[in-house]
Amino acid sequence: MAWLAADDRPGLPVEARERVSDRFYRGVQGRGQAGSGLGLAIVQRAVARVGGGWCLPTGLEGASCCGALDMPAAR
Repeated sequence: MAWLAADDRPGLPVEARERVSDRFYRGVQGRGQAGSGLGLAIVQRAVARVGGGWCLPTGLEGASCCGALDMPAAR
């Protein structure tokens, strides 16, 4: 099963992609905004626990951010 999610917030700079799932990481654009920097770290660990994967497609700098989840089917 796969999901694709997008938001209408500022795009994700290329240099932030490597750290975006680090706990408490807040990119320059995220500073001053509400949030703790835990959201994608939680997603990454939860998806990995069930054998799934996730990615942030490239080429979206300056556009809204987009993420994809791939989850295994229930057994």
